[in-house]
Order: sequence, then structure tokens, then C-alpha cells
Amino acid sequence: MKYKLLLVLFVCSTVLFSQEDKLKFHSVSIAPANYYFDAHVDGFAASIDVNFNKGKHIFKILGLVGDEVKTLTFGPGVRKNSYEINILYGRELKVNNWLYFDFFGGVGYFEQVITIPERIPGSGSFNGLWQVYEYENKKDRAKTIGFPLQSRIRFKTGFRFSLGLQLHANLNSVNAIYTLGPFVQWRFGNSKKINKNSN
Repeated sequence: MKYKLLLVLFVCSTVLFSQEDKLKFHSVSIAPANYYFDAHVDGFAASIDVNFNKGKHIFKILGLVGDEVKTLTFGPGVRKNSYEINILYGRELKVNNWLYFDFFGGVGYFEQVITIPERIPGSGSFNGLWQVYEYENKKDRAKTIGFPLQSRIRFKTGFRFSLGLQLHANLNSVNAIYTLGPFVQWRFGNSKKINKNSN
């Protein structure tokens, strides 16, 4: 399913770029250290997105990885990760020359992986203090279509560079997840045109 979605995104972008009134590169954003949480666990997330614009309309291709952080425990424990690839549509709202709000919504691929350690029968040795066992990881994968929503507050610090805070949610039938944290954005295009127009 993941590869089919990537193929569809590639074909759509090829068709759009071949048109006379084509999409243009808008920006690239990276969020390397966001807070990740759902109803039961929390951890860290990282995301990258590439944005295209057609006038004031912005189209985003976004990839995100979320990873549960385990508290201190003895022995292996269950671990939950999630992955998503999305295409979103949105607009940016200019408050003044340095402050912007961005809003996006879309659809994409969502996968959750739960890693469950299972003790290997017959394993185990005494290390002088306690019994040590060997484990084999069993992975439970669930895949579905997700509906991502994203909002951002963005501070423009130059012609091409912005810093901001983003809130991202993925609503789906497997497990709704949320991320919150900082991001950096690099803008494409002519610097004078960027300064004259929005963003």
C-alpha cells in the first residue's frame, strides 16, 4: 500500500509539472525533534516535507516517523512506532512581514508497528545476580488510510528562512497520533519576489 501511494504521488506530480500553468517549488521544512503522543504512550517524532504552490494554493508531501520512548524497566518491553506519508493542501495567513499562520489538511498512508518481545523457550542463564533470558521480537503491523491535519505558527527571519512551532495530528482507524514541536523552513524562489509578495 505504501509503495502504491508513492507511485500515485509521483504520477500526480509529473502530470502537474507538465502542465502549462504548473506547480512551482515553494519550500522545504524539517522538524527533527518533536514531541510524539497518543492516548497511551509518548516519545519523539521527526518529519520532513516538500511544498509546492500554484498561486496562493500550497500542496505538501510529508513524511513523519514517531517512536515511543520507554521509561526505565527491567528486561525488554512492548514498543510502538508509527510511520506516515501524506499529501496535504493548505494556505498561509500573513499577519505581518514576519508572522504567519499555516493550515493544512489531507490524506495519506499510516502504519503502526508494535514490537512485542517473546521469550525464547529453553533460553536463560544465571549471571550471578539473576536469571537472564533471550528474547525474539514479534512485530504486529497495522496499515490504514490516515487523515492528517497540521497547523503552524511561523516566524520569518529572512528572505528564505523561517522558524516556527507546528501541531500535527493523524486521524485514522488504527491509532490517532499527535506531534508538537519546532520546525525550520527554507523557501525557494526569487528573493525580491518573496519579499514583495506573501512570505
